[in-house]
Amino acid sequence: MHISSSVRVLGNGHFNLYLAGGEEKVIIEGGVSGVVPALRRQVNELRAAGEVSRLVVMHAHFDHVCGLPGLKGIFKTARTAASAKAAEVLAKPAVVAGFFREDESMTAALKDLAGGESGAAEPGEIFSPPPTLAVDEVIPEEAVWRLGPNFSLHFYRAPGHSPCSLTAYSPEEEILFSSDSAGFPVDSRTVFPIFFDGYLPYVQTIKSMLDLPVTVLAGAHEEIITGRRQVRAYLQSAVDWAESTRSMVEDAVKRGTDRERLAEDIFMRFYHGRLKIYTVENIMLCSRLIVRRALEAAEKAAPGGARPCPLRRFMQAN
Repeated sequence: MHISSSVRVLGNGHFNLYLAGGEEKVIIEGGVSGVVPALRRQVNELRAAGEVSRLVVMHAHFDHVCGLPGLKGIFKTARTAASAKAAEVLAKPAVVAGFFREDESMTAALKDLAGGESGAAEPGEIFSPPPTLAVDEVIPEEAVWRLGPNFSLHFYRAPGHSPCSLTAYSPEEEILFSSDSAGFPVDSRTVFPIFFDGYLPYVQTIKSMLDLPVTVLAGAHEEIITGRRQVRAYLQSAVDWAESTRSMVEDAVKRGTDRERLAEDIFMRFYHGRLKIYTVENIMLCSRLIVRRALEAAEKAAPGGARPCPLRRFMQAN
């Protein structure tokens, strides 16, 4: 599916990967190993394997990097690119081993969803998890890649979801590749507020997206939001869900609710719809982290001298 003249969506719907560019092309997002068979078929149909110069890691979480070994097998000459912080994470054997344990559970879930067929690892895709995931190229802050006369990608730090998160914006086509920085669309009305790195930077990052002219919000999972009005409505909803979740945590703690019970309440609030592709254990861990970050935000005074968001600086300069 094309979302513009320069961007095609690949993947299996649960995990969106993007073939983007003009004369030079890149793959944005790394997905999980279970999405590689579908992507291999798509790339073969397009005859695009030799056109891709880079595989872009938007942040170092298991469901965004465990597809990389399979992608490297498809795009044999492509370099893996990521932020400096993501490169540090992916060089840690213990972390990468944990990622591939999660990936194994996700592959099983995709197999079940696909009725045991297209979501499963095909014989040619079976591999031994690597000890680390090498990054060949570090993406500097506010890097600009010109991939054709009418298409460029502007990269920005996007703190809040993870300390190594990036967004990529094409001003020519008004496409924002947001990865997980604008939350997870559980269903048409619910956005899981995944502020794992920090509540305040997460909300600031999403609000900075509202400053941009965005016609397509190309996230890593499930929905791709099209239309300026629809994008703004989704982003405002993501902010609202984050704020209401933070308030829920603060109010419950004041009433004496313990943290584990509160994490269970958050789990029950969000673990439905599209989120159920993830394991109970994974989303409980996420819920505990959300409680912790919400309480940390409550303890901090608003940072009056905070560094301006990189995306907001882009708008000021243009």
